[in-house]
Amino acid sequence: MITFPLVFIVLTAMAVSGLAARSVPSTVVRTR
Repeated sequence: MITFPLVFIVLTAMAVSGLAARSVPSTVVRTR
């Protein structure tokens, strides 16, 4: 049962990276 944790980690990493990609440009726009 190693595949389930791997899938969960990958999905979490994708979600975190997506949130970071969305939040970074917005913060840059707000700073400027």
